[in-house]
Amino acid sequence: MLLSILGRSKDKEAYKVLIDCLSDDQLKGHAIAALGQFGNVAAIEILEKIKVEKGKYEFKAKLTALKRLHALLKN
Repeated sequence: MLLSILGRSKDKEAYKVLIDCLSDDQLKGHAIAALGQFGNVAAIEILEKIKVEKGKYEFKAKLTALKRLHALLKN
């Protein structure tokens, strides 16, 4: 997916695009996962506010992304 590539790019503009994609229900889960890959701990606050439905892909993506980002804070 394109969003996954953006998550690995580490470009400031890519980060903005990923944040914008959170408002699109069809892209939300992939944007959440990509933000976890991106590695910007500023996304923690944004991701914690995102409403996701338990049992859907975006729920697991949110948990994984937050786990990754919190691990960066510990390092």
